[in-house]
Amino acid sequence: MTSVPTSPTAFDWITAEALNRGIEPQLNIISTPGWANSNRGWRYPPTNPSDISGFVNKLVSRYKGRIRYFEIWNEPDASSFWRPAPDAAAYVQMLRAAYVAAKQANPDAQIISGGLMGNDTEYLQQMYDAGAGGYFDLLGLHPYTGAQSPNEPPAEYNTRWNFYGIPLMRAVMDANGDAGKKIWVSEFGWQTSGHGDATVSLATQARYVGEAYDRLFRDFPYIEAMCVYDFRNDGTDTRNPEHHFGLLYHGFTAKPSYYTYGGSSLALWPRGRVSLTRPVVPYTSRKTLLRLRLPASWGECTVTIQRLVAGSRSWETLLTRRSHDGYVSMYRWPTSRRLYRALIDGHDPTPATRVQVRSVATIAASRSWGRRVRYARVSGSVIHAPRTTVCLRQRVSGRWKTVRRITTDAGGRFTALLRFSRSGRYYYHVWYPGSSRLIGTRSRSVRILVR
Repeated sequence: MTSVPTSPTAFDWITAEALNRGIEPQLNIISTPGWANSNRGWRYPPTNPSDISGFVNKLVSRYKGRIRYFEIWNEPDASSFWRPAPDAAAYVQMLRAAYVAAKQANPDAQIISGGLMGNDTEYLQQMYDAGAGGYFDLLGLHPYTGAQSPNEPPAEYNTRWNFYGIPLMRAVMDANGDAGKKIWVSEFGWQTSGHGDATVSLATQARYVGEAYDRLFRDFPYIEAMCVYDFRNDGTDTRNPEHHFGLLYHGFTAKPSYYTYGGSSLALWPRGRVSLTRPVVPYTSRKTLLRLRLPASWGECTVTIQRLVAGSRSWETLLTRRSHDGYVSMYRWPTSRRLYRALIDGHDPTPATRVQVRSVATIAASRSWGRRVRYARVSGSVIHAPRTTVCLRQRVSGRWKTVRRITTDAGGRFTALLRFSRSGRYYYHVWYPGSSRLIGTRSRSVRILVR
C-alpha cells in the first residue's frame, strides 16, 4: 500500500532533487495491494489493518533524515477512498498500526491523519471515540469550499464546506485533549474547468488562493501548513473537473493563480535567493558570479554558501561572511555541474541553484590525396571528456547527420580518417553529448574542399 513509484531509486532521486531545492516532501501513503485485501481494489483498506506496519516501517526507515511527514490514507471519511463505506473505527485501527511502526523506525517522524473531506466534525469525533488521539501528530484536513471564497460567510447548513467551519474542527480537538496539536491542510483549491457547480474563472481562482493564505496567517494560528491542490492540471479533458485544479496547465503554462501563489509565498514566507550571472559557462574559460539576495527586513545576517559534493548528498562550505545591504556575492570558476545554496542564521536554507558547465570541443582537418582516392584527417579534443564517445557529424542536404562515432583518448583527443570518392565541399563538426558533470557541446564547423 503505497504511493511510492515502482522504482525506489527513482523516488530517491525525486526526494533528493526536492530537498536540494528547499522543498520538504510529504508522503501520502494510500492504496492497498491485492494480496492485502483479497484483490478488491486499491481503494479498499487492508483486511488486516496491521498489514500496513511492515511497509510503513521500511518506508520511514529508508527516508529517515530526509522525509519527516507521512500522511496515512486520503479522505477516509469519503466512500470514494474508503470502500465500501467510511468506518472511523476501522480507519483508526490502521492509523494506530502505521503510527507505531513509523515511530519505531524514526521517533521524529510526523504522522498526519488522512485528510478529512471538509470540516467533518462527526467523523473526527468518531475517530476520537475509537482511540485515535494518541496515534497522530497532525490532523489532516481538506477544507474545500466549492466555488465559494475563503471569506464567504457560512450558511447555517454549510459549515462543513467553508473556512468558517475550521474552528469547529479545532473545538473537537480541544474537547478531546488535543489543544496543543496542529492542523495540516494537505489539500485545498478551486477548479477552472468551466463545468460543474464548483467551477471558477482563472481570475477568481487566483484571487481565492491569495485570500486563503491571508486567512491562514490572520485567523488560523493552529494550522501548520496549507498545500494547494493541485500544482499542475492532471489532464486536458475540459469536461472532467478533476483535471483542472492546477496552478499550471497540463502543458506547464502558468495560470494567474501560479503568480498569486508565488506572491503569497514571498510575502508570507520571505526567503533568501541565490542567483547567477551566468547559469551556463564553458569549462574553465569563464567564471560566474553567485549573488545571494536577502529580504531587507532581515538586516545583517551571517551567511554560509555551500556546494553539493559531486556524487553525494552532503554539502561543502565555500565561505561564511556577514551580509552587507542584503547581499553576499562570490566568484567561481565552475568545472562541473553543481548545486549551490546558502544557509542564513535563523532562517530556512535558500532553494538550490544549479550551475551548468559546458565542455569545449575543437576540430581541425588536414587533407591528403592519392592517385584515385582523396583522404582527409580530422582531429580535435573535448576538454574533460577522456575515453568517451563523440559524434562526428556531416552536413547533408542542410541537416547534420552523424557519420562516425569516435572514442577519445585519456586526454580527450580524437582523430579520424575520412575517404572521399568525389569532389565537392564537405562540412563537419564534432558533437559531445555530455555527462553527469558536463552538458553537451559541439565544436565549430570545418570545411573540407575536395578537388
